[in-house]
Order: sequence, then structure tokens, then C-alpha cells
Amino acid sequence: GCGINADDGEFQTFQHYFKQINLSECNQKIYKMRSLVLAALCISLAFGQSTGVIAIYTPTGEGCSVMFYAETFNLTIGGTTYDFNSLNATSTCSVGEKGQTYLQLKLDDKLGDDYTDATLFFSFSKTNTGYWNSQEVMFNYTAANDSEITAVASFQEVSLISEWFSFACSIRTAVSLSDDVSLLLDYYQIQAYNIQNTTFSDSFQCVAILSKGAWMGIFSTLFLIVMLFFSIMMLVNIQTPDRFETSKSKCLIIPHEH
Repeated sequence: GCGINADDGEFQTFQHYFKQINLSECNQKIYKMRSLVLAALCISLAFGQSTGVIAIYTPTGEGCSVMFYAETFNLTIGGTTYDFNSLNATSTCSVGEKGQTYLQLKLDDKLGDDYTDATLFFSFSKTNTGYWNSQEVMFNYTAANDSEITAVASFQEVSLISEWFSFACSIRTAVSLSDDVSLLLDYYQIQAYNIQNTTFSDSFQCVAILSKGAWMGIFSTLFLIVMLFFSIMMLVNIQTPDRFETSKSKCLIIPHEH
């Protein structure tokens, strides 16, 4: 195979060993191993892509346009968690009486007979000075007893940012609408105003550029630098005696007090 053959008890030089190697067979085995590794990587990537659904909602309406994207978008209702992106919700947008922009994600009867006419709402508002923010999230559905249920919660993750910016967040956000209804968002991006060419504008991040740990490291480093500076200055300012004893000079007498 791919190896070195030598007779027992026989001393052979390095050149002789090298001649015994079947290079073509080694190359074939290496090529086969490389092909298997690449095939395994391709299968794992295809499996990973097939198990997750990522949706981008780009509804438009009269006087409104919204874009919403979330890698993790889970809806929990009645103890059952649904992957919202895989439910193929119908997205629309509308403008309210007070000027709010609403993103509506309609599920209709995709949650079963116990939760019919299900619709998820996100509301956004804009100020006169050119800033926008998120306000509420609401979930409506008709229960099995034909009663209409509405669950509402504050959704103020988007603080006041410029209307020309989108909002992006990589922090897991959990919103509890009621005892039975909750949302889970992770790695999501929203833009409710001034959307051009169906693309997100530059994003305003929900996390600071420098984390708490980074600030701790910066302040600790500055403290150590200051201490090192003062230590060097102290060493530089040390004065040595300008007179020394010799065999021909008188002894140095340093007066001291008792």
C-alpha cells in the first residue's frame, strides 16, 4: 500500500526507502480521502441550510413600506412553539389614524382550528423631526369557542433613530404578550420608513461598539500605564551621591540625629 517495505535485519539507505514508495497509489488514496471530506462538508452544509427557514418580509401599502428580517422568529401560543418563518405568513402594511405604521403578518388558519384568523401586528411611529421608533406588538386570533383574543405588549426595542436608518439587533429578544402568547426574536432587522430599492439602509445596532468587558480592559490598561509612567519617573529622579570614599580622602561622615 502506501508505505515503506524493508527486509528484516537489512540496513537500507533513505534513497532506497524512497524508491520503495508507490507514489501513484499514495496519491490515489489521498485524493479519495479528500473527496470524502469534501462530500461530508457539502452534506452537512446542505442539511444545515434545509433545517432553517429565513424570511424577509417586504410589504407595501398606501403611504407605507416596511422591511422585516429575522433569523430566529418563534411564536409560542398555548405551550406550542412555531417557527414563524416557516408558516409563510402574508405580510401587509398600513397607516393608522394617528400616523403610525403597522406591519401585519397574517397567518389565517395555519395554526390549527384552535387559533384561526391569526394576525401579528408591529406598530411604529415617526416624529416631526425625522426620527422613528417601535411601539407595540399585538397578536389577534379567534379561539375555538369563536371568541376573539387580543394579546398586546410594549415593543420599544427600537429607540429614536433617524428615519434614514434601519435597526438591527443580534441580542435575543423575548416579548411576553400574555400568559399564553410570547415571541422570540434573534438576529433581526427592521426598517419602517424611507426604504429604497427593497434594501435595508445603514443599520443602527442595538449593542454598543464596546462591551462592558472591553471598557473594563481599557480602564485597567490605562491604570497600569499610569502606574508604569510614575514608576519610571521615580527611577529617573533618583539622585546618586556625588562624593565617594577613596584611600587618600578622609572618611565620609554622615551626620544623623538620635
